[in-house]
Amino acid sequence: PKSAVPEDFTIFEWNGNMTEIWDQFLTVIESKEDRDLRFFNQGPWRVFGVTRDEVQIALKNKADARTDIHGILYCADTVTQQPTLEEYMVYLGFDENTDENFVWIPEEFMQEPLPGHFFQYAQDGRVYWLNAQTNETVWKHPLYEKYKRMLHLARVQKPLPHWKSVAAFRIEAMLGSIFKTNLEDDLEVEDAQLPLVETVENVLEIARVFLVDIHEKPFLVHVLKRALRHYGHAVKEKRKVKDVDDFRNLMSRYSSLVSQFQHARDAETKRVATLKKCVQCDELDAVLFCDGCRDFFCQSCFDRLHARGRRQNHKRTLVEMGMCSECDDFVAMFHCVQCADLYCRDCFQTWHAKGGRRNHIPIILRSFNSQTDKLAEATPAMGTGSARIVKQAYSPWFCFTDENQIKLYYNIKTSECRRDKPLDVINEPIEENKGGGLSAAWAGTWGANMYPDPEEQKTLPHFSPETAL
Repeated sequence: PKSAVPEDFTIFEWNGNMTEIWDQFLTVIESKEDRDLRFFNQGPWRVFGVTRDEVQIALKNKADARTDIHGILYCADTVTQQPTLEEYMVYLGFDENTDENFVWIPEEFMQEPLPGHFFQYAQDGRVYWLNAQTNETVWKHPLYEKYKRMLHLARVQKPLPHWKSVAAFRIEAMLGSIFKTNLEDDLEVEDAQLPLVETVENVLEIARVFLVDIHEKPFLVHVLKRALRHYGHAVKEKRKVKDVDDFRNLMSRYSSLVSQFQHARDAETKRVATLKKCVQCDELDAVLFCDGCRDFFCQSCFDRLHARGRRQNHKRTLVEMGMCSECDDFVAMFHCVQCADLYCRDCFQTWHAKGGRRNHIPIILRSFNSQTDKLAEATPAMGTGSARIVKQAYSPWFCFTDENQIKLYYNIKTSECRRDKPLDVINEPIEENKGGGLSAAWAGTWGANMYPDPEEQKTLPHFSPETAL
C-alpha cells in the first residue's frame, strides 16, 4: 500500500503468539466467499514455509543477519524452472530503451554456466543458489556482479553491436579488472612483471569471448594463452585491444595444422594395415618378404608362387609384423627385454625416458626394418610421430603457473586441478621443427612471436646494439 497512513490498513496488532496470528489470518481469509481454503489446511508452519529445508539451513547459518540481497531473479516457468531472457534483463536492471545495443550482456549472463560448486533452484517463482562448499543459500547469482559491472561499463564506453567490437570490449573488461589495482605502480617501473593473466579462469573466459569449444579442440588453449599474453601488454600500456581477427586466423591455422597431422596419421594407419596382409591373398598376415618381388607374402602364397621358374631363385626374409603394444597403430621396432613388450619408436621413447626404465635393454627388430631401403612404402610403417603429436594435441591436461610460479595441472574436460604431474600426456604446443615444415602455420606466424614465452626468454642470449658493435 502507498498510503501515507499505514494504520489505515492495519486490522490486528502484531504479537508473538503464532496461534493467535493464525486465527486472525483465517478470520480475514474465511470472510471471502470466493477463496479456496484447502491450501491452508496444512497449518501455519507449512503455509509460511517455516518447515522447508532451505529456510531451516538459512536460519541455522544466520543468513538473515548477513545476507545482502540486490534484487531477486524471478522465474515464471514452473515446469523447467529456468528464467527467460526478459527475466534476466529485469534482474540486471537492463533498460530496453537505452541499452538495446547491449542485449548480448544478459544473453551471455543467461548462457554462462555456474561455477562448479553452485547449484540453482527455484521455489515459488523465485530463484536462489546453493553454495555446496559452505552449504549456504543466497539470493544473488554468483555471476551477478560480473555482468552488472559489464553493463555499467558498456553504458560508459558504448561498444558497437558487432562481434569484433564486443570481443575487444569483453577482453578489456576482463583484463582491466586485473590491472586496476596495480596498473599505476607497474607503469612506474620499467621492467615490472605483468600480473598473472594466463590463468585457467581467464582461458575459459576468453574461450567464451572467441566462441571456441576447447572441449572439442583443446589444442586451441595454446593460442588463447598467447592472446592473453598479448592483450595483457596492451591493457598494461593503456592501448586499445585490437588484433581480434589475427587471433581468430591464428586459431584457424593451428586447427589446420593439427588436421594435417591427423591426415598423416590416418594415411600411415592404412599403409600399416596394407603391409600387414599378404599381397596375394589379402587375408593372412604376411610372414615373408621377397627381395625379388619386393612384396610381403604369407607362407602358403610364397610357396605357391615361387615353386617354379625364375622365382625359385628369389631370396626371402622372415619379417616380424607385430604391432606396438601401447598404441597398436604402428609396427613394432623394438622388443624390450625387461618389459617383455613390443614398442614402436615413439612409444619406446615415451615410456623409457624416466625412472628405472631408462636402463631397459631393447632388441631391435631388424628383420622388418632392414627392408625399408628396398620398399619405400615400408618407411611410414615405422611411424613418423604424427600419431603422438595428434594424441598430445587432443590431451585435456594443460600446465599452468600460479601466482607463486608453481606449476599446476588442469584438465579442461573434467575441471580437475592437481599439483602432481598426471600420468596422461600433457598438451604442449606443436614445436616448430615438427611435421616437415607444416608447423610454419603456427610457430612461425606473427601472432605466435609477438610476445614470446617468458620461460623461453630465460634461455635466449641477450642482444644489444652495444654488443653488436
